[in-house]
Amino acid sequence: MDCLCIAAEADPIGYVLVNGRPLTTTDLARLTGEPEAAVQSALAELERNGVFSRDRSGRIYNRRMVRDAKERSKNQKNGRLGGNPTLCNTTEKSLVVNPPDNQPDKAKRLEARSYKPERKHDPPTPRKRGAVDDPKFEEFWRAYPRRVDKGHARKAWPAALRSATTDEIIAGAKRYAEKREGGDEKFTMHPGAWLNGERWTDEARPNGKRPYDTGI
Repeated sequence: MDCLCIAAEADPIGYVLVNGRPLTTTDLARLTGEPEAAVQSALAELERNGVFSRDRSGRIYNRRMVRDAKERSKNQKNGRLGGNPTLCNTTEKSLVVNPPDNQPDKAKRLEARSYKPERKHDPPTPRKRGAVDDPKFEEFWRAYPRRVDKGHARKAWPAALRSATTDEIIAGAKRYAEKREGGDEKFTMHPGAWLNGERWTDEARPNGKRPYDTGI
């Protein structure tokens, strides 16, 4: 750790130097306060395990510190060139602030590529007629005692036709209307819920009353 601190403040960064001079084991022993024999043994162990490297002059250096310092220097140079990483190998003299337009053909190709022919609007597709437009639905609507939320009733109508005929449903709506005549409208079901519940199948109770009398 002491060697790393020395290398971080050295010039160049990453080398175990003081005032540009490599340190001996005696110097390191003084700086760390450890016996010289212990320092020499520790350095031998670190070098044996590849923790640090030596250059051709025998100077100890930390590979990562040296690599990071080079990367930092390169990034600072790129910052002077505008901060664009693609300009790493570009010299300042080769940069032109506003290069002349000498590629008219390329500009024409780009313009042609961006051109899109005007699309003609397709004629509107006529709405398909389905069960919601069945005149029988309108007959059901007129027969039902509470004409609210027609949209949900239209959506429920086709599903109801898969369970019963139109005549059965309309007859059930008429019976429900007769029973609800003069009753409080807030206790009358919405037509969509009535269709979803297949309430046309409700039968009279033994006492002669129908389940509609409950207001459900």
